[in-house]
Amino acid sequence: VAFSVSPLVWFHAVVAEVYALSVFFMALVTYCLLRWGQSPAQPRSSLYRAALGYGCALTHHITIVLFAPAIALYVLWNEPRVLRDAKRLAVVTLCVAAPLTLYAIIPLRAEQLLREYPGDALGIPRSVVNGLLTPHYLAGFFNVVSGSFYAGSMTQGGWSEALLAAPNFL
Repeated sequence: VAFSVSPLVWFHAVVAEVYALSVFFMALVTYCLLRWGQSPAQPRSSLYRAALGYGCALTHHITIVLFAPAIALYVLWNEPRVLRDAKRLAVVTLCVAAPLTLYAIIPLRAEQLLREYPGDALGIPRSVVNGLLTPHYLAGFFNVVSGSFYAGSMTQGGWSEALLAAPNFL
């Protein structure tokens, strides 16, 4: 309910950006975790749904990683023995990792586009010039997945200065 009446959520929901879907995934994960937290021993499927939703959210936008410590604390608070259950940990890990396999198509498709559109214009591959391939891919697959091209706006003085300044925002 808090998500539906928050002015900040509605401010970002009407803009064609990543925020609305990120909030949806946060609400979905929160709902599934709260449902699982009501009786953690019985409905394991709610925990698995939360993990799958978190994997989808992580595939959508990397900022959801900031939600991970809260999720971990909530799960450990409700069921401290969960770390001893290797089978459940494996299933949860697979549920988080399954949506991330969508990233496998990026290098496959990029290499295909580079072969389909050979040559370059001013040193830039033709597939990039035609708008079929992001120029970020040329710096490496990890840069595309992690969004490291945008990290400079968050860490202008480097990560050490960003971490030192973090308490100012709390």
